[in-house]
Amino acid sequence: MKKTSIFAVASIALVAAAPPAWANAEPTLTLKQAEGKAAAHSARIASSQADAEAAKHQAEAAKAALFPRLTLEGTYRYVSDVPQLQVGPMTSVSFGQHDNYSVGPMLSYTLWDGGAVRANWRSVQKLAEARSEDHKQAALQTRQAVRAAYFRVQLGQQEVRLVAESLKLSESQERDIRNRFQAGAASKADTLSARREVLSLKMKARQAQADLAANIRDLAALIGETDLAAADGLSLEPQEKSLTELANAGQRTLNPAHPQLEAPAKLAEVQRLAAAAARGELWPRVAAYAKSTFDYPNGPRPESVWQNTVGVSLSMPLYEAHRARSLSAQKASEALASEKRGEQLRTDLERDWQKAKLQLESYKEQRELAQEAARHAAEIADLIYASYKAGRTNLLDVQSANNRTLEARVLLARIQAQILLQAAALRALTEET
Repeated sequence: MKKTSIFAVASIALVAAAPPAWANAEPTLTLKQAEGKAAAHSARIASSQADAEAAKHQAEAAKAALFPRLTLEGTYRYVSDVPQLQVGPMTSVSFGQHDNYSVGPMLSYTLWDGGAVRANWRSVQKLAEARSEDHKQAALQTRQAVRAAYFRVQLGQQEVRLVAESLKLSESQERDIRNRFQAGAASKADTLSARREVLSLKMKARQAQADLAANIRDLAALIGETDLAAADGLSLEPQEKSLTELANAGQRTLNPAHPQLEAPAKLAEVQRLAAAAARGELWPRVAAYAKSTFDYPNGPRPESVWQNTVGVSLSMPLYEAHRARSLSAQKASEALASEKRGEQLRTDLERDWQKAKLQLESYKEQRELAQEAARHAAEIADLIYASYKAGRTNLLDVQSANNRTLEARVLLARIQAQILLQAAALRALTEET
């Protein structure tokens, strides 16, 4: 009984508390390192950052329309027939020249446009802010994806280790049963059944290794290290360290300025301001200009002259088939749609946050039960095998107890992984970039 108790306690402690043997050394890839590599490698983050930069430059370009515009204007024209005035039998005056040109600087400025230019500038400003929120959201989602992949690799390594330990135990029991058979204390059926159990566990071990390899490939794709998928004995930090870093996830509240909420709110502002810019086109547009040009010819005189001009222009739409009004109504409707999407997203995020919090608490309670169940399963397996060696039970009972022990230990490891996944989900909803 003393040997049985030591084995049971050691089995449960190996899964629930102590890190695996490969984690005692310095980890080759920590969670923080994986997050940093994924952020640097993610094409989605890079593209969203480029979108944000493009919108920022677009806002700067739109702002330029608020200031006077200085340009260099130039024209050239060739006239084939120059009008002439006959003033005498031998004298005529030409009204121009065949070659005509004008070149010089011009300063123009919009005095009044119904606020269309300013509203357009502010609209593009809000678009740049919305793109910035999209960039933050891409960073958060990438971080969440790499955390989930990292935790799945941790779980896969634990499952491989647990199946390997069960296989080792089964092979030991097979050797014991073969010796007992040779001594006449076990039947041929027992030896065949023991061999079948070993083969079954070998198949489980191969499947666990294949699942682990697939999870490592997912992680490698996220962090941009293809050679990671072929790594032999990849070392990660123990689950306990990851749990410590995410320990306070369930104590935080939903981030009211979460990028997923801010982006639609800013898009609604973009569209409201775009609607105001469209309405501004219904107002008169007043512009002033001043220019100084070098002109040729100077009227009927074939000479060049500097000509200074100041003017004001007025334009007003009289008929446009309701284009501006329809465009304004369209943008107003789009603003309302974005606002309602934002409200729905807030409702969904608050729901997801509550669900993740409840799931996290549930998994923590299940972990305590699973620890006790795994401990009891290991004790029962030892007792049944001792009873089998004494001739009081059959081998099927031993194998069934061993399988229940493995299932209990794997279940405990999976619950531990679920705690990490739920904590990461909560952190994604509560943390800021």
